[in-house]
Amino acid sequence: MTLKPIKFLGIVIRITISQDLKSGLGIKTSNWVDEIIKDIAFHHGVTPEDILGSSRKRENVIARWEVMQRLYDNNFTYEKIGELLNRDHSTVINALKRKGEIEESIGILNYRKYNESSKS
Repeated sequence: MTLKPIKFLGIVIRITISQDLKSGLGIKTSNWVDEIIKDIAFHHGVTPEDILGSSRKRENVIARWEVMQRLYDNNFTYEKIGELLNRDHSTVINALKRKGEIEESIGILNYRKYNESSKS
């Protein structure tokens, strides 16, 4: 596992951790990723295969975006997330951007709906 590069005094440092060291440090492994995928799939009413597959059905896409976000929040790189979900890293970048835009628009709609109902 290679951590995100760190720039220190103009020098880029890349750290690679072996599998043995990962387990000793409690670093997330593929079993942890599998559990995340299963948990999110269950929450969204889809299967892990739907998340890992190529379906563009709304519920599968939203579940897939949530997995990407959870992995990104746990310091996985775009490339690693893409590798785990059988996607290109640019797909991951675009998905995370769109997820944020959609959540923001849903938040605005919910805010408007709440204000309209409180006026009645």
